[in-house]
Amino acid sequence: MKQIVIPYAPREIQNFLHEKCDTNRFNVVIVHRRGGKTVFAINHLIRAALTSSKPYPRYAFISPFRLQGKSTAWDYMKQFSATIPGVKFNESELRVDFPINNSRIQILGGENSAAIRGQYFDGIVCDETQNLSPDLFDTILRPCLSDRKGFAIFIGTPMGRNWFYELHEKAKKNKDWFTKVFKASETNIIAQDELDAAKQTMSPESYEQEFECSFQAGISGSYFGSTIEELEKSGKVTNFDIEEDLETDT
Repeated sequence: MKQIVIPYAPREIQNFLHEKCDTNRFNVVIVHRRGGKTVFAINHLIRAALTSSKPYPRYAFISPFRLQGKSTAWDYMKQFSATIPGVKFNESELRVDFPINNSRIQILGGENSAAIRGQYFDGIVCDETQNLSPDLFDTILRPCLSDRKGFAIFIGTPMGRNWFYELHEKAKKNKDWFTKVFKASETNIIAQDELDAAKQTMSPESYEQEFECSFQAGISGSYFGSTIEELEKSGKVTNFDIEEDLETDT
């Protein structure tokens, strides 16, 4: 048996995510910009494709737009698959075919949902989930995973409290789901001097959203967004039982 070495040295966070996504079928991963989420996701799909025991395994990396997926993920797909003997790259269809078990990974765009409908998948990654329509997963992608019990990984960076936020909240309450937020101030992936420089040129709201993964900061017209952020960081926002006998104003 010939050993195949893929040129991928995962960071500590990426190793952690591989382990969690192996254990949980549905995963919501919120990572700051330049945090390595796309590289993690591509390599997770490649490993799944090469190790699946199912007949004709099929996997997909789904971006909001096909051209966006080509720009962000296609080069990574080729880079990390190039050492696999007999691999074939289809540039026009953004598809990688592996001869080992007839498995396939394809980059798809959420803007052409009709082209996805009716397919089956053993695993999918939804990239920039905050920009995807919730109907894409609910009515098209989720049924595509059903008969083969495929997995789903949702990766992205917050953009207000939209569908991505709802997925994150849902995952926190469901034992079969996994979710975690990775902030730039905690991962140490981006040098502190670079983060300090970014703060000087970005608005506080934009910085909190893109680097500190704030779901609150991206809400346009939010008067108390920054205040709520500070309260959450200091542990002063929590859940509590309603006292029925007390009048409540909201």
